[in-house]
Amino acid sequence: RDGKQVFWPYHWIVRINGDIEQLLYENETGWHAGDWNVNCRSIAIVFDNNYMNSRPDDKVLEAAAELIRSKYSYISKERIYGHREVRTLGPTSCPSNLFLSKDNYRGWKEDLLTFI
Repeated sequence: RDGKQVFWPYHWIVRINGDIEQLLYENETGWHAGDWNVNCRSIAIVFDNNYMNSRPDDKVLEAAAELIRSKYSYISKERIYGHREVRTLGPTSCPSNLFLSKDNYRGWKEDLLTFI
Protein backbone atom coordinates (compact mmCIF):
# COMPACT_ATOMS: atom_id res chain seq x y z
CA ARG A 1 0.00 0.00 0.00
CA ASP A 2 1.47 3.34 -1.03
CA GLY A 3 4.46 1.41 -2.37
CA LYS A 4 4.92 -0.64 0.81
CA GLN A 5 4.07 -4.25 1.54
CA VAL A 6 1.12 -4.94 3.80
CA PHE A 7 1.15 -8.11 5.89
CA TRP A 8 -2.35 -8.30 7.32
CA PRO A 9 -3.90 -11.71 6.63
CA TYR A 10 -7.46 -10.43 7.13
CA HIS A 11 -9.62 -7.82 5.47
CA TRP A 12 -11.70 -7.03 8.56
CA ILE A 13 -11.43 -7.44 12.32
CA VAL A 14 -14.49 -7.57 14.56
CA ARG A 15 -13.47 -6.36 18.00
CA ILE A 16 -14.77 -7.84 21.25
CA ASN A 17 -16.92 -4.71 21.77
CA GLY A 18 -18.50 -5.05 18.31
CA ASP A 19 -16.41 -2.37 16.59
CA ILE A 20 -15.19 -3.22 13.11
CA GLU A 21 -11.93 -2.15 11.48
CA GLN A 22 -10.82 -2.65 7.90
CA LEU A 23 -7.27 -4.01 7.64
CA LEU A 24 -7.00 -4.82 3.92
CA TYR A 25 -8.86 -3.42 0.94
CA GLU A 26 -10.96 -5.90 -1.03
CA ASN A 27 -8.46 -5.78 -3.92
CA GLU A 28 -5.63 -6.84 -1.58
CA THR A 29 -4.98 -10.52 -0.92
CA GLY A 30 -4.28 -11.77 2.57
CA TRP A 31 -3.02 -15.21 3.55
CA HIS A 32 -5.92 -16.31 5.72
CA ALA A 33 -7.39 -19.56 4.41
CA GLY A 34 -4.28 -21.70 4.07
CA ASP A 35 -5.18 -22.13 0.41
CA TRP A 36 -3.88 -19.58 -2.12
CA ASN A 37 -6.75 -20.13 -4.55
CA VAL A 38 -9.27 -19.45 -1.79
CA ASN A 39 -7.27 -16.46 -0.54
CA CYS A 40 -7.39 -14.85 -3.99
CA ARG A 41 -11.18 -15.01 -4.21
CA SER A 42 -12.35 -14.43 -0.67
CA ILE A 43 -12.69 -11.84 2.05
CA ALA A 44 -11.37 -12.68 5.53
CA ILE A 45 -13.03 -11.57 8.75
CA VAL A 46 -11.26 -12.26 12.03
CA PHE A 47 -12.73 -12.07 15.52
CA ASP A 48 -10.69 -10.26 18.17
CA ASN A 49 -10.51 -12.70 21.06
CA ASN A 50 -9.65 -16.31 21.78
CA TYR A 51 -12.80 -18.24 20.91
CA MET A 52 -11.08 -21.59 20.62
CA ASN A 53 -13.34 -23.12 23.26
CA SER A 54 -16.01 -20.45 23.60
CA ARG A 55 -18.34 -18.50 21.36
CA PRO A 56 -18.51 -14.79 20.59
CA ASP A 57 -21.42 -13.05 22.25
CA ASP A 58 -24.38 -11.92 20.19
CA LYS A 59 -23.19 -8.30 19.81
CA VAL A 60 -19.99 -9.55 18.14
CA LEU A 61 -21.90 -11.93 15.86
CA GLU A 62 -24.44 -9.20 15.04
CA ALA A 63 -21.61 -6.80 14.14
CA ALA A 64 -20.04 -9.39 11.83
CA ALA A 65 -23.44 -10.12 10.29
CA GLU A 66 -24.05 -6.41 9.69
CA LEU A 67 -20.66 -6.14 7.98
CA ILE A 68 -21.52 -9.06 5.71
CA ARG A 69 -25.03 -7.71 4.99
CA SER A 70 -23.85 -4.18 4.25
CA LYS A 71 -20.69 -4.91 2.23
CA TYR A 72 -21.24 -8.39 0.81
CA SER A 73 -24.98 -8.89 0.43
CA TYR A 74 -24.34 -10.60 -2.90
CA ILE A 75 -22.68 -13.54 -1.09
CA SER A 76 -25.07 -16.32 -0.19
CA LYS A 77 -24.97 -17.83 3.28
CA GLU A 78 -23.91 -21.13 1.74
CA ARG A 79 -20.64 -19.48 0.68
CA ILE A 80 -19.58 -18.38 4.16
CA TYR A 81 -16.90 -20.66 5.55
CA GLY A 82 -14.66 -20.81 8.57
CA HIS A 83 -10.92 -21.30 8.18
CA ARG A 84 -11.20 -24.94 9.22
CA GLU A 85 -13.64 -25.61 6.39
CA VAL A 86 -11.27 -24.57 3.59
CA ARG A 87 -7.74 -25.17 4.87
CA THR A 88 -5.92 -27.69 2.70
CA LEU A 89 -2.49 -27.59 4.38
CA GLY A 90 -3.55 -29.69 7.33
CA PRO A 91 -6.13 -29.51 10.08
CA THR A 92 -6.86 -26.38 12.07
CA SER A 93 -9.34 -25.63 14.83
CA CYS A 94 -9.62 -22.01 13.70
CA PRO A 95 -11.91 -20.13 14.16
CA SER A 96 -13.13 -22.26 17.08
CA ASN A 97 -13.75 -25.77 18.25
CA LEU A 98 -17.34 -24.60 18.74
CA PHE A 99 -17.80 -22.99 15.31
CA LEU A 100 -19.45 -25.94 13.57
CA SER A 101 -22.51 -27.85 14.72
CA LYS A 102 -21.79 -31.38 15.84
CA ASP A 103 -24.02 -34.07 17.31
CA ASN A 104 -26.54 -32.18 19.49
CA TYR A 105 -24.45 -29.00 19.72
CA ARG A 106 -25.41 -25.91 17.70
CA GLY A 107 -22.20 -24.23 16.51
CA TRP A 108 -21.91 -20.47 16.51
CA LYS A 109 -21.62 -20.46 12.71
CA GLU A 110 -25.36 -21.16 12.66
CA ASP A 111 -25.94 -18.23 15.01
CA LEU A 112 -23.89 -15.94 12.75
CA LEU A 113 -25.85 -17.05 9.69
CA THR A 114 -29.12 -16.46 11.53
CA PHE A 115 -28.12 -12.81 12.11
CA ILE A 116 -27.39 -12.36 8.42
